[in-house]
Amino acid sequence: MLHIKVDDFVLSHNPVVSFAGLLCPLTSLLVLIGVTGEDDQPTTSSRLAGNKIRRPNHDRVTKGQHHVTKRQHHVTKGQHTGLTGIFRPLWYATVALLAFGSAPLSASEATSDVTNSRDFDLVKRFPRSHIIQYERQTEDVPYRLILGSLKKVNNVLSPKKSEMIVGKLTSITYRIPDGSRSDEVADYFVRRATESEGTVLFTCQGRECGSSNYWANTIFRRAVLYGPEQLQNFTAVRFAGGSTTAVVSIYTAQRGNKRLYAHLDIVETKHSEVETKPQTLLNRLLDRGVFLLSGVAFNRDHQLTAESRPAIAVAAAAINMQESLKVYVVGHLQGTDSLQSLVDHSTRRAEQVASVLIEEGVEPARLSAHGVGPFAPLGSSKGERIELVLAP
Repeated sequence: MLHIKVDDFVLSHNPVVSFAGLLCPLTSLLVLIGVTGEDDQPTTSSRLAGNKIRRPNHDRVTKGQHHVTKRQHHVTKGQHTGLTGIFRPLWYATVALLAFGSAPLSASEATSDVTNSRDFDLVKRFPRSHIIQYERQTEDVPYRLILGSLKKVNNVLSPKKSEMIVGKLTSITYRIPDGSRSDEVADYFVRRATESEGTVLFTCQGRECGSSNYWANTIFRRAVLYGPEQLQNFTAVRFAGGSTTAVVSIYTAQRGNKRLYAHLDIVETKHSEVETKPQTLLNRLLDRGVFLLSGVAFNRDHQLTAESRPAIAVAAAAINMQESLKVYVVGHLQGTDSLQSLVDHSTRRAEQVASVLIEEGVEPARLSAHGVGPFAPLGSSKGERIELVLAP
């Protein structure tokens, strides 16, 4: 199979069609020979009659105007002018290939992904789309996850809410087949994400998302995504499971030339391994005075996820191994919200973890829940966390 790259498309041809395409310029040349050669050769009748051989008429060009003299070409049965010798069968072969081998290409046949690219396992591509840009970082990088619409503060455009995370970033840009709608494509990606048990953190449509130029050139750094603001859609989704958490930013946009694109930023973070042995957890808590409770996550409404319960159950078993132990449950949260809002949300998170610890058998008097918002940062990768701290 032959692939020919044209702009951001890749045309795929079968060998017959490709060969016919290669012969097209030759066909034009042969046809030209067939037309002009008639005047360069004497006709059979003129030779038999001993007539004077006609000279070819030349085009006359005057002041930018082209005057072409009309000439009639008379070909009688058994007479062939211009296409002689080996040219005649080659011309016939080319016409046959073009007539029978060059069927129109469908959209699915006329596209191909860039080299070494692939879909994200949890969010598959829109049907018949293809990847035109693909980048995968091998090292952890900081990433700003957008969780609110854009607004201007002191003439500076920025999202109302965002969160800094660190992880391995993969960026995928798709060219969507013509005839699709931006909202249709956005709904498809969100549906595939939720089917894979993703949690929607934020979504916006059209003008409520804000400046398309900012999304395209500042957030995603893909100029091809810039288009009319009413034809854009954005959704942020989190996938939590096992030892890896993935956050996906999904943006769709239609350009002024009607071409439609979808872009995915996938940030995969490996949180600390979830401790499964209560004794080990207790030893670390007693040794350091603090224990980072891995495996605990919250959705966009700051509600504790069901997947967090096993990690909290191990912590409850560890605390119950020493009856005199008292523990502070401390919530940490960074972001662009107001200071008071961050403190309130972090407190609410800590209280939910404390409630599960109580459900798992820890006496309420041994626990105290607190939220400190952004006051005790451990880096952007741990800006959102729950810690167990030994109480005096």
